[in-house]
Amino acid sequence: MALWPSLEPLWFRGDLAAVRVNAALRADAGANAAARIDDGLATADRLIVETGARNLAAFVLVERAALSGLRGEAQQRADHLRRAHTALTQMGAARQAARLDAFLA
Repeated sequence: MALWPSLEPLWFRGDLAAVRVNAALRADAGANAAARIDDGLATADRLIVETGARNLAAFVLVERAALSGLRGEAQQRADHLRRAHTALTQMGAARQAARLDAFLA
């Protein structure tokens, strides 16, 4: 998920890097990289707590949903997507939330 790098404060960069690495691993290795993706998402969660970058939690949830999809965990995938949708809506990111609507239908 590409955000707007020129507008991001520097302390967001570590959080975004963790999410982007997971997306790349998922695209390249799929379910074979599940453990590494889990580790990366745990790192992203930790960085969000440490930096206070709560607005990035929704993007981690989207990555968790994608990982659940790779594992065939349909209910967990839907739960992560719903939580991401709620988080995006609460922070006023209506366009990003709308992108998830198709996956929640």
